[in-house]
Amino acid sequence: MIFLPYPAVSMTASRDCSIRIAIECSLAYTYGHAEWDIEVSVSEGRVTLSGRASSVPAATRAAEIAADFTSKPVLNTIEIASDLPAARP
Repeated sequence: MIFLPYPAVSMTASRDCSIRIAIECSLAYTYGHAEWDIEVSVSEGRVTLSGRASSVPAATRAAEIAADFTSKPVLNTIEIASDLPAARP
């Protein structure tokens, strides 16, 4: 009988992928999503947001949404771009 080591790498990668997809779906269905063009990456449970948003509140809201899916701090490197459409109330 052969004993193989616990596949921690594949479990982590699978969990990271699930977190990324959940965040991307939540961002896509959030009111005002047209105000941002954000990419999500996850490594070992650490979420990084990059891309562009039309305002600081939009970038902050994206980070708040991402934080709901991880217990680790979210790195928000989103740039503010005035050429993106702003959400209307």
